[in-house]
Amino acid sequence: MMRQTCRRQFVLFIAFCLLPSGLLPQIASSQEPTVHAVIIGDTSPAAGWGALAVHITADTVGMYASLANGLPESQFRYYPLSLEDDQWATPDNIMSYLAEVNVRPNDTLLFYYSGHGAADDKGHYFHLAGGKLYRDDVRRAMETKSARLNVLLSDCCNLREDGFSYFAPGIRESPPLRAKPIFEALLLRPTGWVDLNASSPGEGAFFGSDDPEKGGFPGSLFTTALLNLWENQSNTSMTWDEAVDHVRVDVYLAFRQTYPKGAAPEAGFDSQTQQNVYAYSYPGMPPRTGPRTGMTVRNHSNPGALIVRAQPDSPATHAFDVAKQTFVSLQPGQNIVRANDTEIQRVEDLVAVAADSPQLMRLMIQNTNGTASEFLISLSY
Repeated sequence: MMRQTCRRQFVLFIAFCLLPSGLLPQIASSQEPTVHAVIIGDTSPAAGWGALAVHITADTVGMYASLANGLPESQFRYYPLSLEDDQWATPDNIMSYLAEVNVRPNDTLLFYYSGHGAADDKGHYFHLAGGKLYRDDVRRAMETKSARLNVLLSDCCNLREDGFSYFAPGIRESPPLRAKPIFEALLLRPTGWVDLNASSPGEGAFFGSDDPEKGGFPGSLFTTALLNLWENQSNTSMTWDEAVDHVRVDVYLAFRQTYPKGAAPEAGFDSQTQQNVYAYSYPGMPPRTGPRTGMTVRNHSNPGALIVRAQPDSPATHAFDVAKQTFVSLQPGQNIVRANDTEIQRVEDLVAVAADSPQLMRLMIQNTNGTASEFLISLSY
């Protein structure tokens, strides 16, 4: 099912009850960097999840389990907040809880929210029974902690409620003796900000398939993709740019597989045919200016845009081959015949599509040997 109304939740009381005392909120005594994870799920009656609550439970418990199994006990502090009643689901309650978290200058502060979300003229917000909690307000509160790295992750919709267009389980934890390489690279070394949402402006965020016979498991597309990355690539050191690319592709493909005919995030909204992870910021994020693709293309005697050059370290050199399930570089001589849902006759067609495309662009390409391949490229911005 999708995240109707723009939401998600998370029955964290299950995880909280299973927590060892060593993981309850406290200040680390050592000088090594520590990840302080504030994990919030809105399962209040006003959220109206009903049977869909299992997805939020899977998301939030999974988030805790992934961190607990990737970081040593000495470098992980967990702060669960389960909003099980409408009177708890308020901006003031969340902000007060966040205010009580004490971090040191060398620590990482991670804030994860699963619940309803929406947007208005002031920006993206978490939609709670007690009012709107704006993303920017959470960012400002996190900034006051002066952590070396702030990570804000939210799995919720990014639609305007007024309908106008908008752009812009039991847990077994086995803490390792030292942080796994992916957590070391993403959470303990970087500085600055990581701010990601499950869907781009104007999009809803959806649940995955929960049918075990079809290989499904409760959870949302974004959180499931992120947790799968952390598990499957746990021994890999990667940058946030690489991590976002992986998650963005996985969410796109999972949406297409789960909702092949598209789906509407809630009644009254148009159906969408894709879900695109939106990055507000992260260390090493490309500037939102200049060329988006990194490709040089030209017209030729046949329909399409012929690739002449792929700029090193650009999106064109990190394209996801859907059939081979791996990242490759596009090559000179390949001919782009379709971009997203538009037939490409000339270079001008591709330029127009790239200018208006979501950050993940789908390409159908004729290879030099005459075969055709589908690629996904994560545009620079």
